[in-house]
Amino acid sequence: LRQRVAELERAQQPAKEPVPLAKTSAAPAAPSDAPAVFPARTEEVVTCPRCGRRQKGNRASCYACGLPFRYEQE
Repeated sequence: LRQRVAELERAQQPAKEPVPLAKTSAAPAAPSDAPAVFPARTEEVVTCPRCGRRQKGNRASCYACGLPFRYEQE
């Protein structure tokens, strides 16, 4: 019982701050206001590269963060 109580107390302690991942790309990051480029409009679900929200790939911009979407075939 004492061991279990100790485990539960450790689990309630605040988590350590996550360590950010190092960028693997040598290219500079695109500005956050640059439009996301997709091959073509689609009824399939796409993921916004800025905020990660999933939505249909036929929108002009992300419904959550407002990032503009651009389509290569237009």
